[in-house]
Amino acid sequence: MHNSKLADVLRTFSTKEMRLLADFVSSPYHNKNKTIISFFSIMAKDHPSFNSKNLGKKKLFQSLFGKNKFDDVKIRGLLSDTLELAEQFLAFENMKKQGFSSDPFLLHELNTRNLDVLFEIRSKKMLAPGQDPVQDKWFFLNRFLVSAENSDELWKLNDSKKEKLVGANLFENTLNQLTEFYAYEAMRILTRMTILQYTMEYPDSGLANTDKLLQFFESMENPPGVFSYLKLFQRVATRNDDAAYGDLKDMLLNQTTRILARHEILTGFDLLLVYCYSNNAKGSRNYVKDTFSILQKYQELGLHLENGFMEDAHFINMIIVALKNSEIEWAKKYISANESFLRKENRENIINYCKGSIAEVEKKHKEALTYLNQVSNPPLLINMNIKAMLIKIYYEKGDLNQVMNTCNSFNKFLRNNSKLSVFQKKIWRSFVDSSILLAKIKSGTARIDLAQWIEDVESKGEMIVKAWVLKKAKELKETN
Repeated sequence: MHNSKLADVLRTFSTKEMRLLADFVSSPYHNKNKTIISFFSIMAKDHPSFNSKNLGKKKLFQSLFGKNKFDDVKIRGLLSDTLELAEQFLAFENMKKQGFSSDPFLLHELNTRNLDVLFEIRSKKMLAPGQDPVQDKWFFLNRFLVSAENSDELWKLNDSKKEKLVGANLFENTLNQLTEFYAYEAMRILTRMTILQYTMEYPDSGLANTDKLLQFFESMENPPGVFSYLKLFQRVATRNDDAAYGDLKDMLLNQTTRILARHEILTGFDLLLVYCYSNNAKGSRNYVKDTFSILQKYQELGLHLENGFMEDAHFINMIIVALKNSEIEWAKKYISANESFLRKENRENIINYCKGSIAEVEKKHKEALTYLNQVSNPPLLINMNIKAMLIKIYYEKGDLNQVMNTCNSFNKFLRNNSKLSVFQKKIWRSFVDSSILLAKIKSGTARIDLAQWIEDVESKGEMIVKAWVLKKAKELKETN
């Protein structure tokens, strides 16, 4: 049970979602198998770990079927059927979250049943303008589908007098709404492809239709308000438009509109952060403060929580960026105020890593190493940051052999890791190679023109922890 697909799914559920799923499973409309209801009740008691001995297959079978001979097929069937119900529940919950409407399906059914009077009443209500609706793909798709059902109904009612349909503009409106749906989705996809092109070296061939699509987008008359955001998304995604970055930052941080769906707001903030991180990696200090402000607004809007939990990466980023802005006390308070939002299975690792980061900045190297040594089986992001911190700590302590050993093992790790993009490997390896060179210069085993090297690092090349590398290089230049 502990390693089943069902357990994997249910571990992602909050306590509230487990209660809702219990109602869903108990509803005769969705499930008439009373054994599944009993089975789920037993399971729910051990959420989210599912480590209880009562969840062993034979123990479960005994609880559900008494003294009957153990049948593994029955247990596997229960797991499969309950998983299917959990997936149906997730689909329903996601439809509610996304604002997906059943309106066009109702109209279609009324049409096929020839309930024309009720069709007209319902369709008028559905087509009535709302107040500042969120403009997302469900908005555009639903509007098109409702309009398409009205077109079908009108076509049916005027079967023998099609000339009445001329000049009604109903089909023209339906076609325009389909075009807006297509344009909206196409622009979202194009933006993601553009992000991939610049962060992960997406092939140029994949963007062959970019200009054609942008020209089509620009040719639209009176496009919906959300399209102004999509245009900014696309411009910021190219990472070389400071004016677009500034406009998008002002729009999102001042939040004067409600037309953006949550996932679009997330895309906008992600773009701002990618823009900042890219410029930070180039050594620009102008975006460090911006990054902190953007992350704080992100949290203020509640975008950091999903189903009551916070993403590990967001928690870590808040601490790292706070430390880059010398907000050490803020970082300490943030940990104590927000650690309860981390998932239990990762919480201790995340906290130890973040406290180690704070201690490293405070130059409490022994304390930092103690915290970092308590992080077990860290995920990729934490693992790489720990390696970078160890390199910095060993360098500060003057343990140059450890610097070299850690750098060499880190380089091997980067070469062999298939989960990292080419871009990610590039910026991490730049840091590692620079750290090796710093250690060799400090130990006297290498001599270079430090002034020229510093100039090269400052003027070109993206690198993780670039500010630290430049600081240490300048210290060496002053002492040599």
